[in-house]
Amino acid sequence: MAISFGTLGQLANAELEDLEGLSDTELIGYLSQVEGLGATDAATVQNKVRAHAKLTGAIALKHGKKGAMAVPKSNNINGETRFLTDKALFENRLSQLNPEIVNKLKKGELQICDWSFYAVKNISGVTNIKMFEDGDITSIATTNVVQGRMFPEDHFLATSLRVRTVTYEVPTVADGEPAPVIPSDAKGLHFGLPCDAVVNGEFKLGQESTVYMEKTSADIFANANRTDINIGEYRLEAPKMFYPQRTLRWEFDFGAQAPANTWMRVEIKGVRTMKA
Repeated sequence: MAISFGTLGQLANAELEDLEGLSDTELIGYLSQVEGLGATDAATVQNKVRAHAKLTGAIALKHGKKGAMAVPKSNNINGETRFLTDKALFENRLSQLNPEIVNKLKKGELQICDWSFYAVKNISGVTNIKMFEDGDITSIATTNVVQGRMFPEDHFLATSLRVRTVTYEVPTVADGEPAPVIPSDAKGLHFGLPCDAVVNGEFKLGQESTVYMEKTSADIFANANRTDINIGEYRLEAPKMFYPQRTLRWEFDFGAQAPANTWMRVEIKGVRTMKA
């Protein structure tokens, strides 16, 4: 029989064995509630910290014991996914990590933090582009991915995608005036909604030979009428786990040639493991 915990104090003082008897959905549900709880006094803060530690410990203990336990088919809590934090979504997928990583998280050797992989490329006059490639090197405002490859040992849960473009409008000059200097990159330009050539095309996303999204319409990034999400962003209904030492693949086929002097910026947003 499932155990009910009515108060924060009961969670904070619960035995791991009792918490381990709860289902994954119940554990993640309690964890989400604890993370969203405000704390105005020292006792509540202490109970919140202890309850959080007990719940994450129970999750790690369950999955450490079961090893290859089946991945939950849904991260749906009470019919809603949007109320779960990215961190809670990651913790709901601990069974997809190897036991060594789970153990390091439990010991505090690794932590879960917010992260975004990004890349910026000139797409002028092309109809196809690969945003992460083997030859890429890191450079501020260009990409933070080396050789298009994930960091060693780091696991990353993608929870949203973002695509934006900027087209440099060449100013007109009067006869006899010097020609304008066209920028060689987009470092000083402001990115906005993706241009028509992009949103009228489609994309493929994955790691190496594994495809997570294929022939998906890029129109999902045309969200000018949305006020609840960032410009050009799409929240994944089915978050995807990316694994260490594998090359990111995000390829676009545009509906037409992109305008001259146009750059595109893509971001894969979510949470990842890293050394504490």
